[in-house]
Amino acid sequence: MRKGDMAESRELYKQAAQAEAAAIQDLGHSKRKTLGITVVSTAALWFKANEFAKAQQIIDHWLKSDLLPDFAIEQLKSLQRAMQQYPRVSRKYPSVN
Repeated sequence: MRKGDMAESRELYKQAAQAEAAAIQDLGHSKRKTLGITVVSTAALWFKANEFAKAQQIIDHWLKSDLLPDFAIEQLKSLQRAMQQYPRVSRKYPSVN
């Protein structure tokens, strides 16, 4: 993949993450499954956009809540572990497929 393609991909992931984050605001907390899916998607998209602090912020916020179903909690923890596998200094994270 060319550098230009990577930059464009990251920008598209960022735009998608922003849209998902906005959708979270519109969801009612009574729709736990939909909320869980959307939260996990948002965190993963921030990760793919190389916006690691934003991904971690989403993960931290929602893991502290009691609003997510178990599957979403497990997926957020899995994403958090994946993020911790890469060196923080270089910030050269591979894309998540």
